[in-house]
Amino acid sequence: MIPSARSGTVNPFAALQGQQAKRNQVIENSGRHAIDEITCESTGSGHFLQSAPAMFEMPFVQRPQIYYGHYVDGSQLNTSSLPSITGGVFKWVQDYRGFFLGAQVYYVVTGLAQIVVEHHFTFSGTAIKDVSPDLLDK
Repeated sequence: MIPSARSGTVNPFAALQGQQAKRNQVIENSGRHAIDEITCESTGSGHFLQSAPAMFEMPFVQRPQIYYGHYVDGSQLNTSSLPSITGGVFKWVQDYRGFFLGAQVYYVVTGLAQIVVEHHFTFSGTAIKDVSPDLLDK
């Protein structure tokens, strides 16, 4: 004898919980370590602020670690009076979830004539990969 289909009701709350659990699992598995970079140039001494934030290629889940370095053509420097150069984040760009989407950076250069400085900012942390909306709906 073939069993007949059971009649019954679906618990909408349980179905919603199942969908939410699947969505959370997909989002959790879409996180990965990521690195993004911003490179800028300045000429001479001064305080420099990027006019607009640079946007990351992917959103960071938490504030990323910041690494800063710079490059100056050594043949143009006076080795008896080296410059002081530093940089940092002036302002973060975040979305409604608190994810970090970009950064407006600044750099300060003292002790240089009209010499070009390359500023390199590296951001490292957990970011969200692009996830197909189809995966979130299953």
